[in-house]
Amino acid sequence: MKIVARIMGALITGLAFFYLIRSCLKLDYHVLQLNDPARACVALSLFIGAYVFFFILLAWVWIILLRVLSRQAATIPFRDVLGIYFRTNILKYLPGNFMEFVGRNYLVNRYRVSHGDIALSSILETILLIIASLSVAAVCSFDMLKDASIRWHVGFGAGLLLIFSGFMLAVFVTGILVKRIFPEIWQRVYSLPFLKTCLVSLLLDSLVIIWLGLLFAGIIVFVLGVPVSFSHIFTILAAVALSWTGGFVTPGAPGGLGVREAMLYMLLSTTFASGPLMVTLALHRLVSILGDGAVFAVGCLFPLKAASGSTRQG
Repeated sequence: MKIVARIMGALITGLAFFYLIRSCLKLDYHVLQLNDPARACVALSLFIGAYVFFFILLAWVWIILLRVLSRQAATIPFRDVLGIYFRTNILKYLPGNFMEFVGRNYLVNRYRVSHGDIALSSILETILLIIASLSVAAVCSFDMLKDASIRWHVGFGAGLLLIFSGFMLAVFVTGILVKRIFPEIWQRVYSLPFLKTCLVSLLLDSLVIIWLGLLFAGIIVFVLGVPVSFSHIFTILAAVALSWTGGFVTPGAPGGLGVREAMLYMLLSTTFASGPLMVTLALHRLVSILGDGAVFAVGCLFPLKAASGSTRQG
């Protein structure tokens, strides 16, 4: 099954790159230029800084989920949480789309938190991020209904929401079974504090997804100098949310590379000209890569301490 998933992921990624390359060959590069390079550099630098800030929110979302699941996790200082989360984030560029979770599991286990609780927190984090992304896409995709050529994306998003609704139902049914077989685990996980934490996490994840969409819009406006209407911002938010989900769930696409860009191009090619859109895709990916590098660098500033109190460099 893993081999089939990897083959499918590699096939999707390959098709995405083929689509992007073919689109690039059709561009008229003579019309592509930056009206104000200095402003563009300042804007990109600010976007990278904001990218690091929103990773602080993601780290907080993950640790509050882990602390609900494990009492031992409450002893981990937040600076150590940032060190762990920021350092392991860079591993998402390795094939498989899961190595950051492996690295996180290894480092957090130093604090005597069980591997099971760490893995469960990562699973919950992933599920909530995907639900938040699809929710943002569903709320912001109303403007897409005006364009018949991309109406299928609404159905696509609704289908994914239906799938995850079924998944949540399965979780609920599983919870009933766990309550009968493992009552202690049920009381710890299926509780009011747990539900509150999930709701807070869902809200913060939605803010991060919205920020990624605003980042894309900001590149178009402040770097390329292309005006964006208010209604088009919602289209961008929906497209970025859907493309983030597509890139995340595609195995074999490190960091969603190629898949997200291809989906964004398909979703926004009827809204923006091909030239500025392709440049925005490249700059958006550049900000993401440099931002991930900055996140890793900041994470290295925080030494990781073992539960015994000794310092270990991760």
